[in-house]
Amino acid sequence: MAQLQLADILTFPVVTVTPDRPVHDALSLMRERMISSLVVVDGDRPVGIFTERDAVLLTYRHLNAENILVGEVMSKPPLTALPGVDYHQGYGLITAQQVRHLIIVNQQGELAGIVSEGDFLKHLSTDFLVRFKEVGAVMVENVVTFPGDATVDDAVCLMRRENISCIVVEEQAQPLGIFTERDLVRLAAIPGQTFDIPLVEVMTRPVCRVTVDTALNDAIQEMDTRCIRRLVVVDAKGCIVGLVTRHDIVKQLYNRHVEHLQETLDLRESELTEVRAELKVERELRRTEERLAESQRLTRIGSWELKYETGELWWSDETFNIFEVDPRQFESTYEAFLNELHPDDRHLVNQAYTESVANHTPYDIVHPLHFKDGRFKYVNERCETFYDDAGKPLRSVGTVQDITEREQAQQLLSESQARYQSYFIHANNAILIFDPEGDLILDANPKACELLEYGHDELLHTSVSSFHPDEMEALEVFVKAVFSEGNAVTEELTCLTKSRQRISAIITGAVIPYEGNTAVLAVVQDVSDRVRLEESLAHSELMYRQLFERTGTGMTVVEADGTFSLVNQDFAKLADSVVEDIIGRSYLDFVDEQDRARIKSYHDSRLLGEEAPLSYEFRFSTAAGRTGWTLLNIAFISETGQTLTSVIDVTETKQAHERLRLAASVFDNTAEGIVVTDTDGNIIEVNKAFTEIMGYSREEVLGRNPRIWQSGRHDINFYRNMWKALIATGSWRGEIWNRCKDGDVYPGWQNINGVFDEDGKLTQYVSVVSDISQIKQSQEKLDHLAHHDALTGLPNRLLLSERLKQAIRHADRTGTDLALFFLDLDHFKHINDSLGHPLGDQLLQDVAEKLTQSLRREDTVARVGGDEFVLLLGSVSRPEDIANMAEKLLKAFRAPVLLNGHELSIGASLGISLYPQDGKSADELLHNADAAMYRAKEEGRNNYQFYTEALTYKAFERVLMENNLRQALEKEEFILHYQPQLDLHTGKIVGAEALIRWQQPQLGLISPSRFIPIAEDSGLIMPIGEWVLQEACSQAKKWLDKGIDIGRIAVNVAGPQLQRGRLVEVVQDVLAKCGLPASRLEIEVTESLLMQKTESAIKQLDELRQLGIVLAIDDFGTGYSSLSYLKQLPIHKLKIDRSFVHDIPGDPDDMAIADAVIALGKSLGLTVIAEGVETLEQAEFLRGAGCQEVQGYLYIQPVTAEQFEQLISLHELK
Repeated sequence: MAQLQLADILTFPVVTVTPDRPVHDALSLMRERMISSLVVVDGDRPVGIFTERDAVLLTYRHLNAENILVGEVMSKPPLTALPGVDYHQGYGLITAQQVRHLIIVNQQGELAGIVSEGDFLKHLSTDFLVRFKEVGAVMVENVVTFPGDATVDDAVCLMRRENISCIVVEEQAQPLGIFTERDLVRLAAIPGQTFDIPLVEVMTRPVCRVTVDTALNDAIQEMDTRCIRRLVVVDAKGCIVGLVTRHDIVKQLYNRHVEHLQETLDLRESELTEVRAELKVERELRRTEERLAESQRLTRIGSWELKYETGELWWSDETFNIFEVDPRQFESTYEAFLNELHPDDRHLVNQAYTESVANHTPYDIVHPLHFKDGRFKYVNERCETFYDDAGKPLRSVGTVQDITEREQAQQLLSESQARYQSYFIHANNAILIFDPEGDLILDANPKACELLEYGHDELLHTSVSSFHPDEMEALEVFVKAVFSEGNAVTEELTCLTKSRQRISAIITGAVIPYEGNTAVLAVVQDVSDRVRLEESLAHSELMYRQLFERTGTGMTVVEADGTFSLVNQDFAKLADSVVEDIIGRSYLDFVDEQDRARIKSYHDSRLLGEEAPLSYEFRFSTAAGRTGWTLLNIAFISETGQTLTSVIDVTETKQAHERLRLAASVFDNTAEGIVVTDTDGNIIEVNKAFTEIMGYSREEVLGRNPRIWQSGRHDINFYRNMWKALIATGSWRGEIWNRCKDGDVYPGWQNINGVFDEDGKLTQYVSVVSDISQIKQSQEKLDHLAHHDALTGLPNRLLLSERLKQAIRHADRTGTDLALFFLDLDHFKHINDSLGHPLGDQLLQDVAEKLTQSLRREDTVARVGGDEFVLLLGSVSRPEDIANMAEKLLKAFRAPVLLNGHELSIGASLGISLYPQDGKSADELLHNADAAMYRAKEEGRNNYQFYTEALTYKAFERVLMENNLRQALEKEEFILHYQPQLDLHTGKIVGAEALIRWQQPQLGLISPSRFIPIAEDSGLIMPIGEWVLQEACSQAKKWLDKGIDIGRIAVNVAGPQLQRGRLVEVVQDVLAKCGLPASRLEIEVTESLLMQKTESAIKQLDELRQLGIVLAIDDFGTGYSSLSYLKQLPIHKLKIDRSFVHDIPGDPDDMAIADAVIALGKSLGLTVIAEGVETLEQAEFLRGAGCQEVQGYLYIQPVTAEQFEQLISLHELK
């Protein structure tokens, strides 16, 4: 199985910057792309890398990102590797260098991609290695934490000092958020951003948490789903116990992978031990068929077994290959085997086997195999026969080995030795052989005896130094050089002959095997130039021979007449022949008839000096009759017409191309959409039908995940079950809804199958999907008939029951209520009996249409009987809303209906039950609503009744309150109370808030919380709001005229007042009428109203601010204001909601929120006031936190205007 390389897992293209780009641009790019690094390039070559860790260093050194260039702070030189590096070695590189990114370059040093820790994680077989691991095995226990009020500067210093990538923000040992290098990059990319802000404002939240026993595989999936690199590990109480990062997981996976390899090796060793034990018992070497076949193929040893009594013969695959017999045409008998042998071989083999059986002895013979085409092989056969207790032969077991190459090599060796001996004796050069110490001569040829003037016997065992008395040291160096170099060594020395004559000679020495040992062979020439020339030529010839023979490719030399003068073993193997049989034959003998004319024309053109291809493919025909495709390259053409060529077998490549072409044709022309993904689900190919069905182009989906066309109709369990099936069985099929590019959703029948390589490893997934829209439409029509009333088209009782049960489940999940209306037409039977059923049917259809138009789209109207209808209303909250809906329905029935010239008046009785108050099941709710409907009929028909009397009373109370509210302004039942607002540090009254009260004669003093919502729903809030503004401003002007300084008068503005766009006009009119300066008025708007972000609202607030009016956000903290939006609002003051003040100092969360609001107000230059202050402890906490103003019962409760004047006087005296 091929090992993964970095080229298989790298990411390309890579986001890059140049060294001269400002760091601020780099940070903005990282923030925009949500990436952790940028490769810094000069042209196409990487010169550095800028990472999130560099951003930490930048902040730590307080460098301005707008004035610093990337080249000044990047990490350099970058860690690089070639694409062909094994991915294990790649991970070792980043581990050794303690970095998270490895830049991939090509041979020219140009950028080819980048590999991160996440890429290693995707390819480390996580499902196999991690399935028994838990988060606790890899988490870091010593988690670095900071409180939320710590600043970013503090965090950066700690991250730099501890060399960590994140800090967990905690409160009371529980995680609030996490501050990472990526958060710092996002912050640093903002121009002019300071880093003295609290972590709680910029940290990432909420924190993704896991427990110690969470499966590591689930943790990895969680990281991939959320696109994060860290998970906080908590205990059962939610307290921090550790941190697990992608870096820790990759490291663990890598170590586990090494352990897995070692375990695999140990398992293989154990299996071998068991096999050896079996071999001892059975006295035969037995392996599995696969390993035996492989080993036999490699060693060219086949095996066979013969059952003596039956004559049944078994051959291994390699035996068939050696004898070149087709297994399908072999009778598997001993006689059939003998018939396959050449007559010259048959007698020898049969005689050896017969004598072996008769003598109870094994046999071991070597004999040739002659084939019909004239070829022959040498084989070595061994056999042993096994007998029963009576000595009767049972079976024979044997092996046959192809030793043709060994025999040929032995012949070549013998010939080589003979040639060597002949050369040694008849050589024109003097040759000496001496021992490794350079001391004694072991042999000398006649030319050496002649040159040195000694007889052969005189030279033997003579010291070599006697011939070089003046150059002993040079001789020792020469001998040492011969052994150290390993190749031939030439040295110029002076030799002394027997007659004491000195000869200047070039001595060439080399180490040779000699009689089981090593010796030095020295060739002595007395002509230096000639010696050097011959040595050079010999060395060149050797190198050429080695290159020619060992290139791994078929090599030939073709003469001008087209015959082979030289071929190597690789070409002979390709031709199914041997070198000797090819030499002298024409090259056309190995060219298929279809290509001979073309190839011959190329050869002839080259001989004539005409232009011809130097590289081409042609059909090749071997000596065994096998045909295939080859690629021929002409490397050299001599002046005499000799051609040096290389020949490569490309048959498998051509066949593979053909199979690919056929598969591509099927792929592109099928009507079903086909998608191919890698094992991670990334799309690598789609066909034309897919693009026509889905509307996506091929380029739009390559590299993306099929989840982009999820329809939203399937929950997560659907996809989990799909993947379980794929992992368990390798396939899945079923119905699925997909979303096209244009948004249309269609049903499909989908088949997904895994694709596995030769080793059983999953490589891709192939999905085939068919559009079954027409089938589904037919099914939907049948389903509609089964679940709907044929007359009105409304849901029937069956569908109503299903929807009611589903609505109950939804209400349980969301904590909302349901209302069920049971409606019965009054006196419908009289109309049916008097005017006929057709007219009654038309009336029922008209009623169905009225009911449908009266409800929301998400509500349900069903016909459950002749004149009975049921209405299901979801997400209802107040009984008065339900009563209003009932009134609306009854009112719709009061208008006469004109049908076929008949004007009909018809009423309805309505029963109402609520979930969960009036029943826990669908049947119970229907029964109770039905009972309430009959009570409505008992009450005189054409009315509605709730199932419980209490709800009926409450609904009527709401209607009564609304009616009274409409008259309250005319009867002057509204009054204003005033609550002072004080400076928390000086105690001075700085303002007063005007609070409305309703003095209802029958109900007494009513709180605004009861009647303001009714006023807003009924539209009465506009006149009431204008009355409050007019009354408060008039009272404030009276106090000013009396010399009573209350600061500003604060008035609350409701949503409709702001939304209708007339607030500025109303305020200006009121101020003009009463004469109150605008600076004395404060308008309070709720946070939730401001978060609607309407341009009209913001424009009105801007105009009010320009008038000099103070603007405040009421109930701050209960909405979801963003910092960026808050800064745009034209406000002066934040009011902390009383819900956050009430539990201070008992609730740490409320204290933290109040503290944060005060800090936020300070940072934005806003005044902060707290309402609902009731205890000294609350006041002390707010004072210590920096709150400027307060109001509450601790100081003064809301009072009338007269009481307020008295309190002002007492306060001034104090």
